[in-house]
Amino acid sequence: HKKKSYYTKNFNKQISTNKKPLFLNFKKYATLLQLNSNNKLYVTPNPINDIFNVNVQFMVGSDSIRLLKEAADLLPYFYTKNLGLDQLKKEFALLGLTYYASCSKSRFSLTFTGIERNLQQSLVLINNIINQAQVDEKSIEIIIRDLLAERKISEKDPSTLGYALYEYARYKNRSEFIDRLT
Repeated sequence: HKKKSYYTKNFNKQISTNKKPLFLNFKKYATLLQLNSNNKLYVTPNPINDIFNVNVQFMVGSDSIRLLKEAADLLPYFYTKNLGLDQLKKEFALLGLTYYASCSKSRFSLTFTGIERNLQQSLVLINNIINQAQVDEKSIEIIIRDLLAERKISEKDPSTLGYALYEYARYKNRSEFIDRLT
């Protein structure tokens, strides 16, 4: 019989004590902050660990702005007027802050995850990346090259071909496989 590590013991304790899901009662557990007439912020505590998540959602997606999916792919290449790409990545790493973007047909989301004690400093970086984002031509070329390579592979994938037929049957020439960047 193996001796369990400290990590395993704590992990198993968390799993065994959290058998029932907690459905968030927004009136009881969340604080709503109205930032301005168009933006609100829900704040909820994380009782499990010292990790925070900041989810920024824009109620617009690829149906409204055609290049939004590609913009989501560009997030790792963003920098600001004050911090170059390498400097920005270093700042994110020093704070233990990770990020990603996603885009659906109706929503664009930015998700940031970090350590609670670094929240204030992280919010400054998050604000800068949202309001001062810049990207260079070389990064755009990388995204285009990756996109074209992905398309070439997907041309041979049966599930992608089936979805393309479904999209065409549903949307005709407005299918995302026809109405896309070339």
